[in-house]
Amino acid sequence: LLHKDTPSTSYKYLLQGLTLSDFFLLTISTVRTLGNLHIMNPNNQNFQTLIFFWDWICTSGTKYFTVAISFERFCVVTFPLKAHRLITPGRSKLFAIFVLIFVILLSCLSYIYVNYIDATSFNVYAAIVLHFTPFITVLIFNLLIFLALRRFKKMRKSLTESSSSNSKEDSATPMLFAVVVVFGVCYTFEFIRRIMNFAWPEYMSQHEYYDYTINHLADILYVLNSSVNFFIYCLLGKSFRAVIVKVLNSVGCGIITKIWGRKEVQGKLGSLSDASTVSYAKSSTTVSAA
Repeated sequence: LLHKDTPSTSYKYLLQGLTLSDFFLLTISTVRTLGNLHIMNPNNQNFQTLIFFWDWICTSGTKYFTVAISFERFCVVTFPLKAHRLITPGRSKLFAIFVLIFVILLSCLSYIYVNYIDATSFNVYAAIVLHFTPFITVLIFNLLIFLALRRFKKMRKSLTESSSSNSKEDSATPMLFAVVVVFGVCYTFEFIRRIMNFAWPEYMSQHEYYDYTINHLADILYVLNSSVNFFIYCLLGKSFRAVIVKVLNSVGCGIITKIWGRKEVQGKLGSLSDASTVSYAKSSTTVSAA
């Protein structure tokens, strides 16, 4: 749905990277419920290496693609005129590729660190790279976005119809803002658990049930974060809903048209068609999930 019949936008490829990371992270999380992957084939080093890279690429991909989305929204909201000129779909694709390469290199560095540098301090390294850095970065970008939205609230209200493209671009911000806010909420427990283990190691070792409870809550939210984005797209992305209607209507032989009414469905599909034909010079982002 993120790829099908949707216009090229500045955040489309970042959302695709986030979705792929979430999908494979959910896959490995599901497989883990069927058995402990870390003790399967313990003598097969290639298998253990595969699981390590699978886990690290998916986990770091989920977090750093979210950071990239926050950074993209920060640029669009804070510097709208420059964003129209500089943040093009082509450059956004290159940025998404750069994030993917960074995630792969980070996973390679992590593998070298745990196997050849210092395995005893790997937990500290993982906490900084996978938890503290992306969490704090997303928090800062969200705060800056919130302040920018408040600062330009009156200015956006005074926009004329000739600058409606900016309002279309800004309307994509709530959806992406919701994605990163959910990310922050879902990783709060893990963030707190890491801080408690670093700040009060003796207390946490004496009260293991605290760590056990918070750890399991963090795991639940960890998986929830990877599965809830689709519903955010449906709730806040108008053109994303239009794509869903189009796909379901074609598969269901017009059942969606019969349920919702022909005029409403045609209106949704018409808005999608209009969004697809708007040039990037007028609007670098449209109200869609991709």
